[in-house]
Amino acid sequence: MPINIRKYLKKAYLFFDTLTIKYTIDPTTPNTVYAATFNGVFKSTDGCANWIALMPFAEMIAIDPVNQNILYAVGGGILKR
Repeated sequence: MPINIRKYLKKAYLFFDTLTIKYTIDPTTPNTVYAATFNGVFKSTDGCANWIALMPFAEMIAIDPVNQNILYAVGGGILKR
């Protein structure tokens, strides 16, 4: 079943009052969404209804294709895992 990305983006847009740079959806758990913003990296486990802060600003985020429990974040020339 394809993921309805528009549904997630609309909910995330309403939550964040800042520019969101990148969204990443967990391919094994579609209700888990990560957002990289100028205010930090956030995670939602309920389809973008609620968010928790994970770390400060990141320009790019990606979920490890082998282990979905690992999120890579890059910002200011630093890679965090």
